[in-house]
Amino acid sequence: MYIFTMKKFLFVLLMLFVVGVAVIFVFMTKLDGIVKTQIELIGSEALGQTVSVDSVSIELKSGVGEITGLEIQNPDGFSDRNAFQMDKVRLGINIRSVSTSPLILNEMIIEAPVISLEIREDGTSNLDEIIAHLEAQSDADEKPKEAEEATEESKPIFLAIKKLRIAGVQLTVRHPKWGTEPKEFVLPDIDLSDVGGEIGVEPSALGLVIVGTIAEEGLKEALKTEVKNQAGKLLDKASQSLFKRLKGSKIEGTE
Repeated sequence: MYIFTMKKFLFVLLMLFVVGVAVIFVFMTKLDGIVKTQIELIGSEALGQTVSVDSVSIELKSGVGEITGLEIQNPDGFSDRNAFQMDKVRLGINIRSVSTSPLILNEMIIEAPVISLEIREDGTSNLDEIIAHLEAQSDADEKPKEAEEATEESKPIFLAIKKLRIAGVQLTVRHPKWGTEPKEFVLPDIDLSDVGGEIGVEPSALGLVIVGTIAEEGLKEALKTEVKNQAGKLLDKASQSLFKRLKGSKIEGTE
C-alpha cells in the first residue's frame, strides 16, 4: 500500500513537472505577442491615439529585446497619418528586475524616429494634443488608489531606464504659411540617464519624457535654423505653447 501510494505521488509530481514545463514553453513562445499587445493597449491609452507595432522580439535569457515598426497616429484634423514612426527600439533588460518593481532597463535606444510637427495658425500643434493627453494620464496615475482596489491586477507597472538614447531623429514641420511642403530637420542625438530614478515611472510618464524631449529639442533646432532664414517668428507661438506645456513636465531623475 505504501509503495503504491509513493508511486502515485511520484506520478503526480512528474505530471505537474511536465505541465509546468509546458506552461513555461507556451508563455515564452507567446511572450513577444503579449508584449506587443500591451504596448499597443497601454500606448493607445496613454497617448490618446492609436499605437501599432509590427513586431516584438524578447530574449529573456540574454536580456535583450527589439521593437520594430512602432507607429503613433496623429490626432484628427492633421495632414500626416502618423505623428511618430519609430523604425527600431532596442532594449537591454536587467533580468534580475523582471519579477520586481521597477522593471529596470539598462538601456533603451530609439533608432531613427520620424516625427511630424504640424502647427496651426494659432500656434498650437498636434504634439500639444498628444502631450496634453499624456499629462492627463500621468496626473491620473499619481492619484492614490483605494485600498480595496489595490489588487495585483491593478498595480501599475513601473520602469526605470539607466540609459535612454534617441538617435537619428528626423523632424518634419508643417506651417500654414509655408504652403503644402513641410520643412525637414535632422536633430542631434538625445541622451538621458537614470529616467525614473530608483522608484521608476509609469508608461504614461515615460511617454511624456520621450515625446516632450523630442518636441522640445525639435523646436529648438527648428527655431535655430529658421532664425537664420528670418522666418523664426512663424514658430514663436508654437514654441511658447509647447515650452509652456513642457515646463515642469520633466520626470525627476532624468538628466
